[in-house]
Amino acid sequence: MSVPDVFLDTSVLVRAVIEDLPSHQEARSYLEAVRDDRARGAIATHALAEFFATITALPSRPQHGPKEAAALTDRISDLLQIVDLRVEDYKNAINRMVEHDLSSGAVYDALHVAGAERVDAAELATFNVRDFRRMSPKAPTQLVVLPP
Repeated sequence: MSVPDVFLDTSVLVRAVIEDLPSHQEARSYLEAVRDDRARGAIATHALAEFFATITALPSRPQHGPKEAAALTDRISDLLQIVDLRVEDYKNAINRMVEHDLSSGAVYDALHVAGAERVDAAELATFNVRDFRRMSPKAPTQLVVLPP
């Protein structure tokens, strides 16, 4: 398994495929860089489910039903390295939540951080400044917060 240049969270994946969302082109450029062999990209396994859930719930035009969302999920999983999260990654994420006195859905962001750290990704890219600034990854992974 090669070290990824960039580990993408779900916010980047969603904006990359939904054209009418802000910063679509910036998000899409990450997937294009991987597609064109200019970068190595990765995501955590749970990002696939988050992506599917998000794009089937968004009121976008066209609406993405389950069949189209599944096809997009397949394309993403074929393009990016998928980091299978282990029990130790979940414990790492939960410990990070305790360390920073965080609760609720932020644990899903902590899982992205744990995955990026495990594979020593150079960058963890996100549009979600609020949660990720509170739990930045450890070196060598650098947090890259993209402008909304």
